[in-house]
Amino acid sequence: MKQKTLWITTFTLLIAHLCLQYIVIRYYSLSNIADIVSFIVDLVGNIFAVVLLGGILGLLLALVPFQQKNYKQRFMYTFPISLSVILSILLIAFLYVYLYIAV
Repeated sequence: MKQKTLWITTFTLLIAHLCLQYIVIRYYSLSNIADIVSFIVDLVGNIFAVVLLGGILGLLLALVPFQQKNYKQRFMYTFPISLSVILSILLIAFLYVYLYIAV
């Protein structure tokens, strides 16, 4: 796959995950400043956790040698794939919570 296709897939999964988490499952009233700050901190922390987990997985996957590429090239290829894997797992987990436990 091309890099552009991988990143489009990753951002689509990220948007789907955030919409599911913040629109469908959680509801923030955003009526006062404390609620807004809590929402922003939760959103930034969520994105940071996804990128951190995807980065760790991408670093580990980049250790596998393939196509005579150096480590940086392998990481740039495996990073969006690992982000997509992490986001897919989170989407499945949140869908399970929403469909079977919350309802």
